[in-house]
Amino acid sequence: MYFRTIISILFVCLPVICLSAVNEERIVRLEQQMDRLSLTPYIYWLEDSSNQLTIDDIMQEKKEVSFRPPLNQPLNFGYSSATYWVKIKLYSDNCSETTWWYIHLRYPLLNQVDCYIVQDSTIKHIQTGTKRPLSNRPLRHPDFVFPIKMSTNSEATLFLKVQSSSSIQLPMVLWKPSAFYSHEILLYLGTGCLYMFFLFIAVLNLVIFVSVRYRTCLTYAIFVISYVILHMSYKGLAIVWLWPQMSAWITISIPFFIALTALSTMLFTQNFLNTREKLLHFHKAFQVLNILCLFVLFLPFIAPYALSIRMSFIMILMSNILILFTILAALQRGISQSYFFLIAWLMVIMGVITYIMKALGWLPSILIIEKSVEIGYFLCTGMLGVSLFDQFQKERRKQENIQKQAAIERKHHLNVQENTMQTLDQKAKDLHEIAINLSGQIDNLNLESDTVAGASEEMSANIETIASAVEELSVNIKSISTASDKMSQHNTSVASAIQELTAAMNQISGHAQNGSDIAAKVVAMANVAGQTMKSLGSAADQIGSVTEVIKKIAEKTDILAVNAAIEAASAGEAGKGFAVVANEITKFSEQSARAAEDIATRIAGVQNQTQKAITVISEMQEVIESMNQSSESISQAVEQQTMALHDISDNASQANIQSDEMAHMMSEMSLVSDDVSKNAIEASKGVNDVAKSIRTLNLSGQELLNICQKIEMESQNLRIGPEDIKKAPLK
Repeated sequence: MYFRTIISILFVCLPVICLSAVNEERIVRLEQQMDRLSLTPYIYWLEDSSNQLTIDDIMQEKKEVSFRPPLNQPLNFGYSSATYWVKIKLYSDNCSETTWWYIHLRYPLLNQVDCYIVQDSTIKHIQTGTKRPLSNRPLRHPDFVFPIKMSTNSEATLFLKVQSSSSIQLPMVLWKPSAFYSHEILLYLGTGCLYMFFLFIAVLNLVIFVSVRYRTCLTYAIFVISYVILHMSYKGLAIVWLWPQMSAWITISIPFFIALTALSTMLFTQNFLNTREKLLHFHKAFQVLNILCLFVLFLPFIAPYALSIRMSFIMILMSNILILFTILAALQRGISQSYFFLIAWLMVIMGVITYIMKALGWLPSILIIEKSVEIGYFLCTGMLGVSLFDQFQKERRKQENIQKQAAIERKHHLNVQENTMQTLDQKAKDLHEIAINLSGQIDNLNLESDTVAGASEEMSANIETIASAVEELSVNIKSISTASDKMSQHNTSVASAIQELTAAMNQISGHAQNGSDIAAKVVAMANVAGQTMKSLGSAADQIGSVTEVIKKIAEKTDILAVNAAIEAASAGEAGKGFAVVANEITKFSEQSARAAEDIATRIAGVQNQTQKAITVISEMQEVIESMNQSSESISQAVEQQTMALHDISDNASQANIQSDEMAHMMSEMSLVSDDVSKNAIEASKGVNDVAKSIRTLNLSGQELLNICQKIEMESQNLRIGPEDIKKAPLK
């Protein structure tokens, strides 16, 4: 019975008690022993969608001014275009002396923050935010810190007016200055150590990249550095230390470095897992996302902050999802380094997703969630560092093997290198001698250049004379061309005459041949006549013999007649008739003797004439034979002359053609001579320029002489000894 009564009373009184508790305004009571207090349970907040309320409207408590009660978690309104007001009441209780207190707003990315401290009927206004100068802040701090001086048993009301294009988060803490500085020292000491760790990893990877050209180390260093700058920008450290005067860049740096971190992460993944060779389809997907990430990288410069930050979050989510699937594919294909990679990126992905959910208001703003990204990236960096160290060890072992092989090759080539160094030493000596000789030659060159310059001037005058002569030559060539035309006509006439002469010579050759034939016949007839005359001489000799016989007969007849006369005389009258006959016989013998003498005389004349005729016929035969030989010689000469005339005719034709060509060439030579005349004039100008250039060459020769002297000095220093050979690195 009593139990039921108590329960009934509780059911009646509990709502009244709860309602009174809700309606009772919460006040922060400051105590001497208090160091730190979360203000989340004491923050009353108001959303001004019109962005028109002022501090006067708030102080007058108009109807539209109605603060909502505190929440059980830090205020997080996400991305909103409205203005938010918060109110906190402070009361100094049990404080024996005046003390300072710090109200710490732990979100540094708010664009405009107006703080109004109402105390003792006065209003203190502090204007700060990322779009306002850093010097406006009461404390030079990455976050927003508002100092309040509280005396014993005093109260104060703090109003904050917040407007920002970034996510509006209002985690607030009340600090005693000593505790605040102790906390901040420890916090930033840890943050500094974290940054030092990241920077050490980045520098180490850059050194490895420079040493062994391992591109994965370069992309990893870029990833670490971009994340460090992103973290500094997000935590407000970049505002204080990197770009305190660049208010416009402060806002857009967050989405910019988020996109840059996503891009460097994907590039690192591509190089770390070698997607180009082992995961080609994922490599193409990475290339597409890289292009999109480049677009998002420059989106903050042209688009509103809310759009660019959302696109940056989308890109980093897409990149992490693609990286996760790539790691799973690498695990399936048995790529060894993918195990470390999976563990590392799972930590990052969990941290990023956790923080994004907190930024969107889906998770409470507690320390482990606030530090989820840092924790994830710290663990990721450690795991990836271990993996990279493992890969570096493999590369180092490869390099050691290469160095051992290089040492062997060094020993193998050391003798060759020593010989080369000795050769270089000898070449240095030769170079010294050459430099000395070159110096002398340069002196001679200077003298020769002066001579050549003078000769060039004379040459210029000679070329001008040549130009005049070439002009006259052009006129003469034109005359020669005209004469060539006439000569061509004469050659044509000569060719015709030679053809006629060739025909006449052919006729002469025929007549000479006929004469030769006739001469041969005459020789034959002369031979016959000679034989006949010889026969006639023989007959005349025989007749001479007969004449002698007749003479002897006449003598005997005369003797006989004398004897008959003698006998007739002896006979007397009887012998008168016989004496007459003897007388007649004597007369006949006398006549026969005279006839025989006459015949002998005549036969002697015939013999003389015959002998002369034989002599003449013999001489005539010789002459005819000479004539025959001359006719044959004439015939051969005529044939040769005919052939020569044919050659002359052909040559005359060729001469006619060549004379035509010569006339054409003379015409062209006339044109060329005109060009030569012009070119000679230009050459004269060029020679003048050459003379000037030679003068310049003389000066250059002096400079070259100085250089040779320097070469001579350097060549004396160029001496390589055995110790230099040992120190020479093997490349």
